[in-house]
Amino acid sequence: IRAEESSGDMYGSVDASLKKLERKIRRHRTRKEKQLHDDSTAFEPILYDDGEDFDDGFDGKLVRRKSFPVKPMDIEEAELQMNMLGHSFFMFANAKTGNTNVVYKRDDGNFAVLEPTLE
Repeated sequence: IRAEESSGDMYGSVDASLKKLERKIRRHRTRKEKQLHDDSTAFEPILYDDGEDFDDGFDGKLVRRKSFPVKPMDIEEAELQMNMLGHSFFMFANAKTGNTNVVYKRDDGNFAVLEPTLE
């Protein structure tokens, strides 16, 4: 969780940043408490046979592309980052392999890692 504030007075900027941080922490805590008590966030994956063509009838378009710096980290740090951000997945550069991996939350409360390989 981070906050920025700039003004002519350094102490005023620090105080304003602290207020922003406190608000973000309260919001994060409230969100986490709601997630713990809300069963509606759980979902069942839909599985399809390999031989069956899937057409959901949705002809959506790409509406946003986001670029972000990727810092090499180990899997445990990636899991921590995912939890701190409140996301269900987190993409990162694996410090051991140098590859891009994705860590995600499983329905059973554990987490898993996607490690793509070239065929």
